[in-house]
Amino acid sequence: MSSSGRSKGGKGLGKGGGRKAVPTFSAGVQAPHQRKDHRNLGLPAGMTATGLALGVLKDDAKKLAHTPSVQSAASDITASLRRSRRQQALDPENEGLSRPDRTGGGGLLSGRAKPSTTSAMDTTQDNKSVMTPLLANKSFKEGTYRVHVKGARDKAGTSGIRPYFTQSGTRAWTEEHETVRNALGARLMADKGFTPLNSGTSSWGAENSHMARKAMHGPDDVLNAPPASVHQNTEMLGIETGVEHLEKQWGDRLRVKITGYIHDEKQGTLAGTLKAFRYKIHLQDDQGEWNKVFDHIGSGLRGNIDQNEARGWRDQVKALTPDSKPLRSLKQAPSGGFLPGKGVQGAAPSESAIRKGSSSSALSPMVTDMRHGSTIFNRSQALSKMQNIVKARAKQITGS
Repeated sequence: MSSSGRSKGGKGLGKGGGRKAVPTFSAGVQAPHQRKDHRNLGLPAGMTATGLALGVLKDDAKKLAHTPSVQSAASDITASLRRSRRQQALDPENEGLSRPDRTGGGGLLSGRAKPSTTSAMDTTQDNKSVMTPLLANKSFKEGTYRVHVKGARDKAGTSGIRPYFTQSGTRAWTEEHETVRNALGARLMADKGFTPLNSGTSSWGAENSHMARKAMHGPDDVLNAPPASVHQNTEMLGIETGVEHLEKQWGDRLRVKITGYIHDEKQGTLAGTLKAFRYKIHLQDDQGEWNKVFDHIGSGLRGNIDQNEARGWRDQVKALTPDSKPLRSLKQAPSGGFLPGKGVQGAAPSESAIRKGSSSSALSPMVTDMRHGSTIFNRSQALSKMQNIVKARAKQITGS
């Protein structure tokens, strides 16, 4: 989301059940319920509505050009045909698929995910093939620092995060952070199997991807927002948009837990970048029990994501209830039960505490801790450690 943005083939990894295809509309093409009906405007033969709207009128139509009824029709059609990208981004079918551009331009990108070429979700299968070896023996954990964004921890487990959404603000990345992101983007775009994002004037392959979304008051630093594939960011965005709907429906009965697996300093040119992420959603039932209803692992370096898959994640999360059976992740859920693992323990951080800590992962109560092997780092130690890794990597890149 995270404010940041979410990714190619997304949830590919092992969820149970397929996703239904969702009708897609390319940028600039209106959904049927938004189109104006221009057929009954009483225009003379030979005069097209589009032609009228663009001022390209035939000779026999010019006589009517200044009449009130024709002027009104032209204004109405022109407004419809000239809908801005921002307006298109607000269309229901495009919900959540636009995000502020993190490369510095600040503009909205309508259609972060490419239009689907078929009703089948091709990128879902592509991503599954990438994730299968990562899931084997939990290899997605190897060579990484595990950053836990799960709220408060006690001996019994973690509280999870009760999401509080706000308007995303501006971002201010450090120079070293951006240097590592740019290097990762160049590396990804050099891969023949990678599809860059394109604004029309520039292309890029990586973004700083929030674990706790910017719109959830997530910090902008290297611990909470490591560089990752643009398509991973879109994948996360699809999930987060669904979480927004859950928050409106379930409020305090919703908790999320997020883990970022960041390449450690021994991983060469990938040091300080996201290898994988895990996103869990818990909902409380009417008996007061917390049920894990969603558990997904995705690649931080995925190569593509199409609109069907991105919307599929959004719609899948939106539809969750406390009685939803959890999707398959590392283990198969027992018959009729929920995935094993620790659930929600204790009270989640308050909105005021989350707001106050939004400037830094060292202050944010959403960030729990970081682990590397048997070593546990508290928030301040974790941020300092990751900043040093990113600074060292940036120095290698720039040679200074």
